[in-house]
Amino acid sequence: MVLGGGGLTGLAWLQGVLAELPDVAGTADRVVGTSAGALAATLMLTGADADDPAPLLAELAGVRVGVAAAAALLAAQVWPSRRHALQWLGRRAARDAHRAGRRGRLSEEAFVDLIGRAIGDTHWPASLIVVAVDAVSGRPAYFTTRSGVELTTAIAASCAMPGVFPAVHLEGRAYLDGGLRSPANADLASECDPVLILAPQSRSLRELRRPAHQAARLRAHGASVVLVQNERPALDVLSAARLDAAREQGRRQGGQARDELAALSWA
Repeated sequence: MVLGGGGLTGLAWLQGVLAELPDVAGTADRVVGTSAGALAATLMLTGADADDPAPLLAELAGVRVGVAAAAALLAAQVWPSRRHALQWLGRRAARDAHRAGRRGRLSEEAFVDLIGRAIGDTHWPASLIVVAVDAVSGRPAYFTTRSGVELTTAIAASCAMPGVFPAVHLEGRAYLDGGLRSPANADLASECDPVLILAPQSRSLRELRRPAHQAARLRAHGASVVLVQNERPALDVLSAARLDAAREQGRRQGGQARDELAALSWA
């Protein structure tokens, strides 16, 4: 099972989709969570009420993706070397961390605390893989129950959109949003069958990072795949005003995917 990223509206969309689908997470051998998907996966696997964090996460609704941050993210998309682009974003994040206090922006400690209050007191689900990006090396990082890191911190790292939220440190290294690698990281479901992919965001300038391309590769290797992509992703992924609409859109698409999912065998 793969749950991709997409900010607050992505989380709301995932909540809507999951509300209409049978509970398959408990039987999944691997649950890949990226950014908002990591948060949604944790709530689902731990049995938490998925609606509980909504008021808490609304605290982030005042955060905006500024012009400078949007331009940097776009530049990273078109950079010939993805690893070097992510290293560049990491250097920008380190610079921004020194200025956060003066600008009144959310600190790393406050950000991790916010994520912790959203998920509550939980332990690592055995099947969960949380995807982030190493801000120093520019390479992906995968956290599991065997990684020896706090679940809350790993999820915060996976959600650390550069220029918007602070980089998160684990064992002395800074990490950024796992969606910088891929919107959903569905390729991490290799050798799994069947596979359910929920992608709140599917846009990427590079085809190989798109959920649809990754789903096609999984099918080419013999897996049965159900891919549900948000048909109307919000441009402002942190907009509190768009949460209800995103959740309703998720419900519609979840209902449409129910029969397709029921045709698969989940052992």
